[in-house]
Amino acid sequence: MLRWLRNVANEAKKDAAPAKFEALQVAGRGMCCSLGHSAPAATAALNARLTHFQESRFVGEGGRPIRAAMLHGVDVWGMERLGLMLSSVIAEALGAGCVDHSQGEVALLVCYPESQRPGLAASTFRQGVEDVVLPWGFHPNSVAMDCGKGGIAEALQKAGELLRGRAGEAPPPRQVLLVGLDSLLVAGAIEQLLNFGRILGPSNADGLVPAEGAAALLLERPACAVVAQAAALRIEAAELALDEWRMDGAAPLRGTGLTKAVRAALVQARTSMSELDFQISGFNGEGWYAREITLMQSRCMATRRDHYAHLTPCQSLGDAGAAGPVLALAWLAELLGREPGMTPGQSALAHFAGDDGRRSALVLRFGPATAAGMRQPSVQRH
Repeated sequence: MLRWLRNVANEAKKDAAPAKFEALQVAGRGMCCSLGHSAPAATAALNARLTHFQESRFVGEGGRPIRAAMLHGVDVWGMERLGLMLSSVIAEALGAGCVDHSQGEVALLVCYPESQRPGLAASTFRQGVEDVVLPWGFHPNSVAMDCGKGGIAEALQKAGELLRGRAGEAPPPRQVLLVGLDSLLVAGAIEQLLNFGRILGPSNADGLVPAEGAAALLLERPACAVVAQAAALRIEAAELALDEWRMDGAAPLRGTGLTKAVRAALVQARTSMSELDFQISGFNGEGWYAREITLMQSRCMATRRDHYAHLTPCQSLGDAGAAGPVLALAWLAELLGREPGMTPGQSALAHFAGDDGRRSALVLRFGPATAAGMRQPSVQRH
């Protein structure tokens, strides 16, 4: 059912020139992670800055248990565990929609770990996902992409392409269900993280907390909205870039990939970084990531700001891989709609970095759920 696309960032585009990104609007959401098995539960915990890190069955240096962000009360493992998360977020997100997904009016787009990551066998993962999604009756153009953490912009671009449709193909879907599904709590991934010294522990303050999770966003074009809403989260720009730096240290860390992605997203949205209210990222506690964000901000923040909030969901969620960016966006879909004083603002720059070099930058706004309500900011000048 799903078309499994691998290494999409390195594949030649079919079109001579990529289509201009059109804004996408969030019409529904679903979340399943260590903080809760539903969007309301996980969102409330994130708003309260809670964590649910606990000792896992994995052991690290000195035989000490590794702290991880695990689902509570779920005693199955492997693909069965991932399948439960996937089914949960699909059901929750589709529950907010008005479209009959059984008639193929909703396309599914699954973001899964980058192909270089060890862990579950590719065939096992693929078959497990297919078994879960088959009964839902999604649009025939549904796809799965190895986005990892850094390829969310590419997935959003693909979602827009699915909604536009192509001449000579089946009628396009009315909505796209974007799902992020991942877990670092598998032996192969944990072993790789330990070998690179990347897991947070008593003797390593420069590390991440491995996590697992799934999230879903029901996306539509504002001009063709299916779900009636007073206001909604809009993704107004999504840009992808590649960085040469890798964990093996063969190339120096200059932050050029993230800077390129952010600049392109700001130009696309006709705004500047200082005009946006805050930023949100996939920062997971590792020093290299902090340096890269600092380099990007020093180059892209053209106007001085006394305060520029930086939200880091991984502080509560841990690093959930490909699920992390979608979990962050699902959180913002509720957070930005709160009353003044309870939200960091109505607009944001979101950016995410993957181990494979992919860097994504998004411009987000919360406002009237119509195309006519979209703000036309000033053109950025460098």
